[in-house]
Amino acid sequence: MIEVLKIPVPIDRLRAMPSEERTLFVLAGDAANQLNTLAKIMLFFWYFSKSNFNSFYFASEIIVLNGIFAAIGETDLLRAQETLMGEVRIALNEMTTLIMALTAAIWKKNFGDHMDAEVCLEVADAPNSFEFSIPFFVAVPDGPIS
Repeated sequence: MIEVLKIPVPIDRLRAMPSEERTLFVLAGDAANQLNTLAKIMLFFWYFSKSNFNSFYFASEIIVLNGIFAAIGETDLLRAQETLMGEVRIALNEMTTLIMALTAAIWKKNFGDHMDAEVCLEVADAPNSFEFSIPFFVAVPDGPIS
């Protein structure tokens, strides 16, 4: 069961925060979400098609992956992914812990020790992050694009 919480943020207090601190507060929350998502779904899958528009890869990513594989001394894709993700997860966990502590400190300084939260949604049947995928495909015209 996933509980989605609604947390009211007093706009007047948010506006009273120093601009740099407010920006850090908002971006840190977003960064923590992105890092947590990355830690859960970072897998190597490529989808190929006759059209370059429908190929879910980029030449630069392949070059970067080859550089990473060389740096960790691995040529097998699956072993390289396991090695890389083992190291990345450690870093992601540490970064997330730091960001959460920073966000909590900013909240406490500007909004106090108390946080009101209301459950606004309960999701009982959310799919496991490894049990679904969202392929990216688009219809591409045969001729030049004008």
